[in-house]
Amino acid sequence: MTDIHDFTKIKNMMALLLCAMFFLLCATLTLSGGRLYAQTADAGSVNYQSRTALSYLVNQIRQGDRADGGIAVTSFGGQDAVCIREQLEGGSFLTLLYCYDGQLRELFMEEGTGLQPGDGTPLLPLDGLSVTACDGVMTLTVTLPEQGATRQVSLAPRCGIKEDYGL
Repeated sequence: MTDIHDFTKIKNMMALLLCAMFFLLCATLTLSGGRLYAQTADAGSVNYQSRTALSYLVNQIRQGDRADGGIAVTSFGGQDAVCIREQLEGGSFLTLLYCYDGQLRELFMEEGTGLQPGDGTPLLPLDGLSVTACDGVMTLTVTLPEQGATRQVSLAPRCGIKEDYGL
């Protein structure tokens, strides 16, 4: 009788051990899955910020890519900037796209008004914007906040890249 009783105890202990191992496995999988989700969400956030900033810049440049206007690489407030010139109602207007105070900004103004970088409308958090032009190709490089990751895009405006408008 004792052998059956001992066998039942061992059987119950094995079942309990199996349940404990199953619980530990489930807990480990849940924790590692949560960590993987957090990493994926962070990567998605970086991807969203960079794509949104570059997409906005490229679309603004494409909108200004007209025969009656002009696109230039310039400096505004000591930072690289894209300057889009257009003629509206007899006046010359500039749209400046630049990074200032940790933000991608846009400033639309009449040429010669002397507005400052802080006057632009903040659009997106961005640590830096680098704009270069070589052989008719403009390269935009954005530096993202926190991660410090950089992304870039190159485009060739049909109207060409004009001389610096001297801001």
